[in-house]
Amino acid sequence: MANETSGAVQRVQDAQARTEELRAQLSRLARKLSAAYEEAARQNDLLADSRRPPVQFDHGVSAKSWRALAETASLTAQAWEESATPAAESGPRCPRCGEPMVREVVVVLAVGIGVVGVKNIQSIQANGRQMYEHMTVPIGQMAEVATSFQRVRVNLREIILLTSAQEISDCEAKIAERQAEIN
Repeated sequence: MANETSGAVQRVQDAQARTEELRAQLSRLARKLSAAYEEAARQNDLLADSRRPPVQFDHGVSAKSWRALAETASLTAQAWEESATPAAESGPRCPRCGEPMVREVVVVLAVGIGVVGVKNIQSIQANGRQMYEHMTVPIGQMAEVATSFQRVRVNLREIILLTSAQEISDCEAKIAERQAEIN
């Protein structure tokens, strides 16, 4: 039993050592990547300075993009390096003073932000429904009224041009029908 326990402890220690090795390799790789991105940004800055518009490719914008990638890679490396510190040191810190924060406070803040977010989403949903019902639906109804009005107008024109009493009464019936749709 003691042999199995010491074997398990050894495997855990080996895994932790391997994790630290991999973390260090990832950090070094991220630092190299950051340096490569920074070099690409520098070369694009040189190209932007040596070429004048009109140029199809904006090297200044490309340089900014490369710098953003370099910054991201650098922050990633920094995060991996900081994650190697013991858990007690890497807890959440106050953004104002930098003092360690109690995890419960962080949880309460996160829950509070989540509740406010859910309430705001519900309010947006209710406002969207109200806007649809009171603003968008009437647009369709107004389109129907406009169509009926145009049909009344056409029927009135037809009455002026018609000579038969039967055709005139048919048009009058159509006009009455359209006016009912409008009202």
